[in-house]
Amino acid sequence: MLPRSKVADDLASQRGKFVNLPDWVEQLWGELRFRELVAQQTGEGYQRLFQQVMKVADGDDFLDVRPIGRHGDFRCDGWGMHSATCYAVYGPFTRKSPDQVRRKLTRDLRGAIGAWPEMRAWRLVHNDHAGLNALVASALVSLREQISTDAPHVVVLPPWGPRDLWWLLRQAPSAARATVLGTHGWQLNQDRLREFASVEGDPVSVSAGRSVAQLLDGFAAGGVVDPLAATAFAGALAMFLLGDEATFKKHASLLEQRCEDDPFEAMLTAVTFCVKALQLWEAATGDKPQLWAEMLNHSDLTIPYVTQIVLSARHGVESDDSLPGHPRDQQKVTMNLGQVTAMTLQLTADHRPDPLVSVFQDLLISVQREPSASCDTE
Repeated sequence: MLPRSKVADDLASQRGKFVNLPDWVEQLWGELRFRELVAQQTGEGYQRLFQQVMKVADGDDFLDVRPIGRHGDFRCDGWGMHSATCYAVYGPFTRKSPDQVRRKLTRDLRGAIGAWPEMRAWRLVHNDHAGLNALVASALVSLREQISTDAPHVVVLPPWGPRDLWWLLRQAPSAARATVLGTHGWQLNQDRLREFASVEGDPVSVSAGRSVAQLLDGFAAGGVVDPLAATAFAGALAMFLLGDEATFKKHASLLEQRCEDDPFEAMLTAVTFCVKALQLWEAATGDKPQLWAEMLNHSDLTIPYVTQIVLSARHGVESDDSLPGHPRDQQKVTMNLGQVTAMTLQLTADHRPDPLVSVFQDLLISVQREPSASCDTE
């Protein structure tokens, strides 16, 4: 049996050594943490999260409106004092018909106009990471046209999603952000941080880290991977590399959501990421993929069946064993490949002069540049 990598051994032996985060790492971790909070909260939970963000961003200018018994909240989930803006918080309308969406938006907006005569603006706030559902967007455009005629004193503002709320939150001081994001995870294992990046002022680490923050949202339709699954997998991978060792076990809410929505696409995305990481390892070490598989199979991270899936994809051949067909098994492969991909990147960084964050940056760029098999090659 081959010995486990020193990287894997250090995960358990170096607990308790902590260091404050450099600013760019704190920003990256904060964004990843906020995405997880959004994924974990629905309904009233997301409404409370929104109100917390607005209190941090606008202070006393924002009123977090609470329901009052049978009277409800007067169709208002938050109020901007200076701008006289009414905020309405919703989850994605993925299972509602166009008529249902239109009726709900119309009922809430017109109800707010009647209950808040001082209102001058109304804004929809949603929690869909992928952007506003086309169904809701269409209903919102139609409603804006109606209101411009029926209540010209009220402006229907562009909707806000999770990215807009994060932009507001990231402007706040670190201590204020911590009241929303919490303090757990805001100190990382010192040795793990040194693996991820060089010293705080290292320009290579800083540049790569800022690039990673942008690349996490750079997956577009028409590529080799599903954009939603890729964003979720890349975000979970970043959290793991930063030191959240439980990410691929119980703290990757956004990735788990994607596994439930489309487990097959999530699995294919995970395989693609791992193949690209394997190619980076090959280039750094000069070794053959089979050696990589042997090392991983002798560790406690995975099993031969999973590495064979990756090797088959790496060589462009069908696996002797078919891909798992049950959604639960597909989800298990996805989550397992998260840890395998992370380990592969760590092993790659051991053979390169660049910090781990640069290797991670190369992985994201490689996946995003890979053309879809259906693209025209002429």
